[in-house]
Amino acid sequence: MSKSIKVLVVEDSVFTRKAITRMLESDEEIEVIGVTGSGKEAIELAERLDPDVVTLDVMLPDMDGLSVLSTLMQEFPLPVIIVSALNKQAIVSGLAALELGAIDVIEKPTSLASDEIYHIARRLIASVKAASKLKQMVKKYNVRKPRRSFIGHWSGEKKFKVVAIGSSSGGPAALKTLLSSLPDDFPAPILIAQHMPKPFTNHFAERLNKYTKLTAHEAKDGDVVEAGKVFIAPGDKHMLVQRSCITGKVTIRLTDEPRDAICKPSIDLLFHSVANTFGDRCIGVLLSGMGKDGVSGMLAIKRRGGKCIVQDEASCIIFGMPKAAIEAGAVDEVVPIEQMGEYLSSLVCR
Repeated sequence: MSKSIKVLVVEDSVFTRKAITRMLESDEEIEVIGVTGSGKEAIELAERLDPDVVTLDVMLPDMDGLSVLSTLMQEFPLPVIIVSALNKQAIVSGLAALELGAIDVIEKPTSLASDEIYHIARRLIASVKAASKLKQMVKKYNVRKPRRSFIGHWSGEKKFKVVAIGSSSGGPAALKTLLSSLPDDFPAPILIAQHMPKPFTNHFAERLNKYTKLTAHEAKDGDVVEAGKVFIAPGDKHMLVQRSCITGKVTIRLTDEPRDAICKPSIDLLFHSVANTFGDRCIGVLLSGMGKDGVSGMLAIKRRGGKCIVQDEASCIIFGMPKAAIEAGAVDEVVPIEQMGEYLSSLVCR
């Protein structure tokens, strides 16, 4: 069977380059067509070899990895997966890379004998395969043409009490734009399932706090779901909500089940939980991302009478999840991300 997915590996460490190459080429569909530890050479190889996917270390000796990513996105747009260590500096850089248009962030392997190596390899291979399908869809991250509004203010009588948001590749930049446009008196809690590794989600919440007038934090089990707060699902847990039959308060429940879920946190599980708890008073929003996570949950929200919204293709880095929801008949509105905050403000209870 011929290898159909061509990968360029950009990594400073010789050991890690070999580990990544070995992991990727253990799959019969993947071929590593180039390796380098130089940012400048990475840009040259991307142009010459035309890979389907690039894996990129953010810490390179001759050129900042974020500068490499920025150049690739502008000159040779293609899917880039960040393979990063989990120290604080690398986490901050990884988050910045996601905002610039990186598709995913994968934990860097530290030992071929590690118990975690199988799980890292499995996730890296899955991410590369998914990203390879998106080569023609990756957009230049800084291109934003003016667009007319596709939606108006909600004129119906129903008002909504909670907003649940699902996002994946390209989601961090979309969330930053959305949350920064919401007023400080936004009268509904916001629950977010963003596909992101555990060490990144707490830092991501802290980063969002710099751009929003609301209070964003990584969710904890038992948190009371209240207006004015933004709850980010931890990267290693599914986030659900439950209502107390005694107090009537809605709280966060974090769970490992199902353990075999492809995505953790799962957008589908969050949406199903919100639909069951809030019924027709919930809003489901799907932002940029690849795959179909969130589609089943959005259909559940729609069946319960809630409102379902997706980010429009023009403002998505990856239109996969919104497109899948549209094709499934789960969507009420398609909204440019720059207008999403204003539209949500018109929908929620006051």
